[in-house]
Amino acid sequence: MGTPLSDPTEEGAFFKGLHRALYVRDRDPTLEDQKCRLCKKEIESQLHLHKCKKIKPVWKAIFKALKRLGYGSPPHHTLATIFNVWAPNKLASPEIAALLRHTFRHIYAAFTRVETDGHLFVPELVISQSLRALKEALRRRAYTIQRMHANRKNTSLPNAIPHEAALQYASLIEMDEQGNIAGFSPTFDAITEEAERDAKAAMANLGDRQRAEERQRAKERASRKRRRDDPQAPQGAAPLPPNPPAAPRPPPAGLARGGPGNTRRPD
Repeated sequence: MGTPLSDPTEEGAFFKGLHRALYVRDRDPTLEDQKCRLCKKEIESQLHLHKCKKIKPVWKAIFKALKRLGYGSPPHHTLATIFNVWAPNKLASPEIAALLRHTFRHIYAAFTRVETDGHLFVPELVISQSLRALKEALRRRAYTIQRMHANRKNTSLPNAIPHEAALQYASLIEMDEQGNIAGFSPTFDAITEEAERDAKAAMANLGDRQRAEERQRAKERASRKRRRDDPQAPQGAAPLPPNPPAAPRPPPAGLARGGPGNTRRPD
């Protein structure tokens, strides 16, 4: 089930999701509000992690990157992200599966920090982190082959991988049979550099996004307060204007100064 480009630690979130073991709000029956912490619209379920409109830009960018790299596009994106199914009755290749698993790991980490640390979910940063994780995994794979060659070159054991294995990730990296890297493919380099630039721009504008999110949260708090104060009021209704101060009431006629009600009894 694993891939040569991802280790069990990196695949933890993917396998927990596959076995429905991730924590999401709809698993806690004591929570009054089980709506998604990102979109605030749908119930936060494990399936929703693959369909949330706030997370969709990440998956869209990853599938676009895979298409640019020559891997095509799956008929059902949700099946690809959950089960790594890339075509009818066919699983994704190891490098595709690795990228999807790296992506889901970074999605869930950023998704969790929204609630635990009060961070914002920044799709551009998640995309950049996922592509960078695949690049580092390719380097680790090459280093593993180099160590094998170094350990076996003075023995009778094979000290190089087959030529076909060296070409297995040719769309991503140029590597020889001994694990020596000539470089990453120009397309993969261009995709990762674009993702880095987008992430830096998004982080630079994070202050504006935080202020917008805070305004939205303030509106939601005001709406919840109105519903608590007046359960009959429709959701999202504008608050009623305050009542004007009441005018002072005149005293009864009998109590007016000098009136009959104010006369003293004779001694």
